[in-house]
Amino acid sequence: MAKSSLISRRRVLKTAGVAAVGGGANALLGGGIGAAQGGAPAILTNAQGGRKFKGFVKYNTRDIPSVQELTVRPLTGRQVLMRTEAAQTCYTSVDQVLIPGTPANQASIVGHGGVGVVEAIGPQVLSCRVGDRAIVNLHAACGRCFNCLRQRSDKCRNGGAANPGATCTMADGTPVFSYTGAMSELMITNEEYVTPLFTDVSAVEIAMLTCVGGCGLGMTMTNAPVEPGSDVVIFGAGPVGLSSVMGAKVKGASRIIVVEPIRYRRELALTLGATDVVDPNQYRDRQLIAGAGANADRYRDSLVEHLREMTRMPTDRLWAGATRRPTVIVGLEVAPDVLEGRIRKRTETMFERGVVDEVRAALSGPVSRTAEKTLGLTEIAELGPDALEPIVARTRRYAAYQRKWMRRIPDLVLLDGTRAPGELADDIVELA
Repeated sequence: MAKSSLISRRRVLKTAGVAAVGGGANALLGGGIGAAQGGAPAILTNAQGGRKFKGFVKYNTRDIPSVQELTVRPLTGRQVLMRTEAAQTCYTSVDQVLIPGTPANQASIVGHGGVGVVEAIGPQVLSCRVGDRAIVNLHAACGRCFNCLRQRSDKCRNGGAANPGATCTMADGTPVFSYTGAMSELMITNEEYVTPLFTDVSAVEIAMLTCVGGCGLGMTMTNAPVEPGSDVVIFGAGPVGLSSVMGAKVKGASRIIVVEPIRYRRELALTLGATDVVDPNQYRDRQLIAGAGANADRYRDSLVEHLREMTRMPTDRLWAGATRRPTVIVGLEVAPDVLEGRIRKRTETMFERGVVDEVRAALSGPVSRTAEKTLGLTEIAELGPDALEPIVARTRRYAAYQRKWMRRIPDLVLLDGTRAPGELADDIVELA
């Protein structure tokens, strides 16, 4: 019996490369001139039905994918047929490709998009023509739905409608779905997934955008868009992380920090736009914080502390456009006897100036429940002048409640406004 060999994901990806290149998916699948390139009559007449090609197909749960000879079904509606030039290998395909038992609801060609040349189109296709070089994206973008018309094609609402039915069949007649599968000599999908290209950038480089690169770019440009001038920390400098670096640079980030344990990836990140790199292996210390609150940090992590220090504001001076110092409010913190005197004096002034008549007139029309109950308007209207003491008590409770909750706000300092101006000034300067 032959000795079995263990295959790791890193080994597979390192050996195969991130992109499957060289004569399209034919290089991935092996062989010389692909069967797909021998279908010239079908290309010329656009009658694609019956055209033969090879594809890497996952056709049941039990087995891993295998190379199958497939037969094209006639194109319909918005379907586009392309000859594959290059296709990237997505991390999420590893289980599907290497591990038997990975679920498969239907036979389908493996892959998350690729780059190719359009060789045939369905009768309703508008966006591309035969001969166009194009990219097949992982997600649809119809260009006509609510989100697409508002510059958010990454959130296209017609993804489900764009998924075509079976596009080809196996030798035994099993229908095969291609969707965005590019691990084949031909790609067949709906035009919502296809974007024509007008560039001389190589297919190998463009293929990185279909899924892995698009994921990183999308994170920093659309899903969690980076604001110009901001600091960004990116964990990991694989294909997704490096794409995030480039997206952050495009969006105008001031500082792009990449955390990556592998040296050559850190070096590559610096060439692609990162301003700083951090080796997490140098920051392994992690200590439990005694008495930490339910919603507070429970551990003090040296890596996190280092990143916080790196992204600290350029200045902690007040009134200088950036601060981490406390916010100061003067006047809310006063001596109890002074506060009591203010509340009583102002309440008495209100009653002397006819607040009872004003409240009764206001209540004759529409009044919010907050004003009616919380502010005590009903009480004033019903008790008249006798409402003075209840209103004083209500105001006293409200003031105490207000100060109680404001004291819980982090970095908020309340100062007694009745103190001498010089003393207040000294306290403020000390805080600054």
